[in-house]
Amino acid sequence: MLLKSSIRMLVILACVRGVGAEVDLAPRPYVDRLNGFSLRPPDKTLRRRDPSASLLVRWENRDKSNNAIVWTFSVSRFIENREDIAVDQYARALSTRLEESEGFTTENVRTSSRHGRNTIIIEGLTAKPLRQFQYQEWIVAEHNRMLLFEITGPASMRDELKRIMQACMETLVLSDPLAELASREASINRGVDLLKGVNDRRLMAAAITAGQWYTMRLKGRYVGWAVQVERYTRYEDVMGLEVRMGTVLDLPDGRRTQKQVLFVSSDGNIEYWKDRLILTTDDGSMVVEEDAFRQDDAILFRARQGNKQWEHNKVMPPHRPVQVIKEQIDRTMPNATASEKARAVESAQRTVRDFYLSRALSMILPRLMDLSSIDSYGFAVYNSQINDFELRTFKIVARRLIDVNGARIDAIHLSDSTSGGDSVPSDWWVNDGGQLLRLSTDDGFVLESAREHDILQRDQRAKGAVEELLR
Repeated sequence: MLLKSSIRMLVILACVRGVGAEVDLAPRPYVDRLNGFSLRPPDKTLRRRDPSASLLVRWENRDKSNNAIVWTFSVSRFIENREDIAVDQYARALSTRLEESEGFTTENVRTSSRHGRNTIIIEGLTAKPLRQFQYQEWIVAEHNRMLLFEITGPASMRDELKRIMQACMETLVLSDPLAELASREASINRGVDLLKGVNDRRLMAAAITAGQWYTMRLKGRYVGWAVQVERYTRYEDVMGLEVRMGTVLDLPDGRRTQKQVLFVSSDGNIEYWKDRLILTTDDGSMVVEEDAFRQDDAILFRARQGNKQWEHNKVMPPHRPVQVIKEQIDRTMPNATASEKARAVESAQRTVRDFYLSRALSMILPRLMDLSSIDSYGFAVYNSQINDFELRTFKIVARRLIDVNGARIDAIHLSDSTSGGDSVPSDWWVNDGGQLLRLSTDDGFVLESAREHDILQRDQRAKGAVEELLR
């Protein structure tokens, strides 16, 4: 969501200390509810999710001088036929298997407990010629489902790698993936139904052509303002929703000036977005730009930061054969009932395209939701930072009274979160029509509806902002 783009500008200002005096962890957890875990990974690492039957996610620490990988932290999932043997006996068998199949040299193997689950810890060196140090923690998540957390890097960094691993594992939270699967399926179903109902008439009714003004505060201090305008318009030969947002932030280390333009066609098949951010400090200015276009299932993304340029291509995954899905469900959910497996197969048959949420539509989403019930809506969204898709969930929480511009207003509270943990989780407060009144994050950032006159009184730069946005 593009409101979150503004929030990301604030997030990078703070260095968040992790567990332990010498370990920095990411400010927010990485969440994988379908595999039943969340944790805070090492900070300043690059997250990868390569297609693999077992590897779920990997974080890479790279050398700044040559971009070479220094060490990695990863999470994998394995289905093991343990046959109820004792955990210490299984630990020895697992160590032997690693030595025989991977050339691993075991230096230490022991059993422990993590959140009441049997845990096997193995330390040693990988096969020649690299002979890197590796610390593994195998957690028996269920009877035969194992989660493997491991860190791998130079043997000379052994003590530091163990500290990083231990700090990450202290933030680990385990959950029930079957319960999450049922909840996610219901959320995605509502997301699919909502997207099916989007058409010309609903977009024209939802778009607010007048400027919507907001103040921005960070930890209670006024730092800037934003204005948003929308219109139902034409892009080339298709009609659709266009959203434009301008932002000015004055922060201790400099000024952020941002202009965002987003468009999605009424049928959802065409999308583009442009995001231009100018960072101004005492040392000069730097421009950060994003420019992307999507047609049907294919996304072309380009970006520039100063003199550095890069681009991504991403294609939404196609439908998978039903038999392949069934075999995967049997492997990953061996103890599930027949009805649970059937629901899982039905859910897995969906593609990203079926519940993909465009950036433009995300800006007005509450106006399209049924706000009368306590429900959640799940969507696939594109994360340009990792060039992949993530699950974004909007949940209607409750009604409550809030103060806006000195008035007491009855508002509807929504939570907004993504599965990967890269985006700042946020809380929305909207009126009965779904129009945003306030947005806040756990970083102390608050965006709140304001009157244009009040913002002009504070900052004359806001004069003519709407006209500038529409150019």
